Amino acid sequence: MCHSPLVSLPLPDIPQSATSVEQLFFPPERPARSHHRERERPSPIPSPSQSPLALQPVSSSRPESPRSGEVEYRAESPDRSSGSARGRESPDATSVPIPLSPGSTLAQSRPPSPVEDARASSKTGAKAGSSKQFGRSPSPVEEPAARHSTFYMQDEMIILRVENTLFRVHRYFLERDSTFFKDFFERTLGHGAGRTDDTALRLKDVSRREFECLLHFLYNGAAGTPNDSILNLVLLLSTASALAFPAARTHAISALDAASPPLDPVERVFLAEKYTIPAWLRPAYVELCSRSHALEDAEAEVLGLQTTARLARAREAVLEEKVQEWRRAVDRAQKGEAVSKDDMQVREAKLVERVVDDIFAVDA
Repeated sequence: MCHSPLVSLPLPDIPQSATSVEQLFFPPERPARSHHRERERPSPIPSPSQSPLALQPVSSSRPESPRSGEVEYRAESPDRSSGSARGRESPDATSVPIPLSPGSTLAQSRPPSPVEDARASSKTGAKAGSSKQFGRSPSPVEEPAARHSTFYMQDEMIILRVENTLFRVHRYFLERDSTFFKDFFERTLGHGAGRTDDTALRLKDVSRREFECLLHFLYNGAAGTPNDSILNLVLLLSTASALAFPAARTHAISALDAASPPLDPVERVFLAEKYTIPAWLRPAYVELCSRSHALEDAEAEVLGLQTTARLARAREAVLEEKVQEWRRAVDRAQKGEAVSKDDMQVREAKLVERVVDDIFAVDA
């Protein structure tokens, strides 16, 4: 609690008809008051009317003069009864300091104590020393940043013309996946080429539909085309082979291998010979030589004269080998050896592969 020596609380008058609460603070053995005003004895417990907000400054009538710069405050004592006279203040009464709340006007005007001055000065010195310490440390100098060799991308757009259609795409994806476009841009770009529609770069030997399939793969990847049609995969294979996109080409070949229904053997031979897929040739030749019916005219036109002639020779050789194999099977059966249908099918498959390897040895 904070006490001010400048404030004294006079004791109020208590009439004869005092209540029980007032008698608690003022016992009855106290001598009777005179009708003359005298100085009241202060009570250590303030009443609600003795709030610091009710204090009013008055001129002091005490014999001792207050110190310079100090003002004495005296609480007005309310009348207990309208007929009784107010008691006079006693000249020898002592004043008791009233506790002040921290937010009151008197508490704010009270001069600070030496302890508070010491605490404030210590905090101020600590802050000043801290700021001074930080002020002495030099700020670190950042080194210049270097560009990443791979992931510092020049996000430049390029305009290409395929047939009668303009495409505005990222140059980065084309150069990253294709050696063809890397050389193509080095030869053709310059003087604003490929920046506007009027200066678009022309792509020859590629159709609009084929280039669309290629861009769809570049921007969406293999996961973006899970159920693509066989026609789109063939177009992607054609464009990727022509423009040197190895990743797109590998995806197209794998997707066509797993296509359902599978490709016809004639289509496999045609695509394998056109786009250089040697792994497709031998299985397709074996299937064409093993089937019961010969090549149709349309199939012969697709395969070409050379491949059709070789297939004809291979089918004739397979037929002769099958006749010889059946004769040997009859001989074994006459000797009492077991001959089964599954065994004959395995022997026929092996002889077809042997004939194909002999005739298509150069292409196998």
